[in-house]
Amino acid sequence: MTHPISTESDTRQKTTFKPSIQANTIGTVKSLVLKGLGMGFLPKTYIQNELQNGQLMLVLQKHIKRESPIFAVHTHAAFVPKAVTVFIDALQETLTASNQAVYE
Repeated sequence: MTHPISTESDTRQKTTFKPSIQANTIGTVKSLVLKGLGMGFLPKTYIQNELQNGQLMLVLQKHIKRESPIFAVHTHAAFVPKAVTVFIDALQETLTASNQAVYE
């Protein structure tokens, strides 16, 4: 895994981490971290309770600036609800306006 890391001078360098355990769900990553088996990249909102009660702590937050893609997904169906269509259109418009990549 390669992640951009900022140094004291705020220059971005790439550093490679060689994890001994990898997981593909945030639930599994959270469980492994809570068991003391390493550190992980997790959404702050997903670990808010653990941060508040002291089970987890943020580390390297000044140095790791990770840009993660987001995906809007829905079930494949012949009929897509209007609310879903409106949300996806608004998301595409916002990301396009902020010069972010949009994939269809």
